[in-house]
Amino acid sequence: MAAAVGAGGRRRAGGGLRRLLPLRWRGGRTAEAAVELDEPPSGKARIALILGFAAAVVIGAGVLWYVFSAGDGADSAAESTGETVELEGPHVVVPVQERRPPPPKPSLADINLPDAQVPLLAAPADGLVEQGPAGPLPRVAEDGRRPWQAYARPFVQDDPRPRIVLVVADMGVSATATEAAIRQLPGAVTMAFPAAAPGIQAGVEKARADGHEVLLDLPMEPQGYPADDPGPNTLLTGIGADQNRERLLWALSRATGYVGVTSLTGSRFTGQRDALLPVSREIGQRGLLVLDGRVTSRSLLARQATELGIPRALGDGFLDAVPSAAAIDAELGALEEIAKRRTAAVGIVGAYPLTLQRLAAWIPTLRDKGFVLAPVSAVVNRQADR
Repeated sequence: MAAAVGAGGRRRAGGGLRRLLPLRWRGGRTAEAAVELDEPPSGKARIALILGFAAAVVIGAGVLWYVFSAGDGADSAAESTGETVELEGPHVVVPVQERRPPPPKPSLADINLPDAQVPLLAAPADGLVEQGPAGPLPRVAEDGRRPWQAYARPFVQDDPRPRIVLVVADMGVSATATEAAIRQLPGAVTMAFPAAAPGIQAGVEKARADGHEVLLDLPMEPQGYPADDPGPNTLLTGIGADQNRERLLWALSRATGYVGVTSLTGSRFTGQRDALLPVSREIGQRGLLVLDGRVTSRSLLARQATELGIPRALGDGFLDAVPSAAAIDAELGALEEIAKRRTAAVGIVGAYPLTLQRLAAWIPTLRDKGFVLAPVSAVVNRQADR
């Protein structure tokens, strides 16, 4: 290894070698030789020259051996400084590797911050999509991967704090409201897009690029149908299972990248077991989660999902049904109480300017209160059926 490093960062080893050599050639003559080259040296002079040169070689070899075997101390010094050591005679450059500690791992707790920049899996992902009659459909991959897990926002499940989920409904219906919700709300907020929303795929991609989990809001028959019409291809109690399946597949093919489905309109359909059952089975077979928005207290969506082994969550109320700041703040406080009692709570809101304003003021307070804002996939199967 190298010689010990001096104050200048380098040590020039073997600098005395030149003085040991009897000849230094300049222009074909010697500057220090006692005998001119154009006159043959005597036998004794020739022997002296040979012996002197041999001695110089031996001494030079000894110096180099000393330099390279001085090793351990020089090694430590070089590693502590990270500098390059140069040796002269012959010229040798020894690179020294600087020992650096490994970069710190990101704190897992940081992932659960509401506005943490965590990437979502690009959609459609290989193995998680198949071609249906109306477009791409979600499916369970052959290796067992499921869309609800693959497209989920990363979340550290060991977090012991009560979890609060916010779902913004009717995304994509108004371009202005959709843009405002994506821009103003942190990535931990879940977005629900009605299947019939115009340009739904572009909206889903924009929301996911900002870190938001996405739900597909299925058009299901409300109590006031047909006066209250959720849109084309609504699932109805008065038609057969095959026709409802066709309508379901149409809705599921409208976009890719969502973790699951909900229905924020189906106050009649979700209460009819026979009509709902084949729809629930299809959803479960495609590896999606279900959010029962509980638009009616008679909804069977969550209970049926439990019976079929489908991952599910339950809504705990529409927080901005009364459009006033005081009423919304009161509903947010009630949601906190539910989360304390049940360890998880799900609130549903619209993308109204007043609602976004109240949420923007409330969300930063959750951490100091001991809550964590979570995506809907983080509360799967953590709530009791009711």
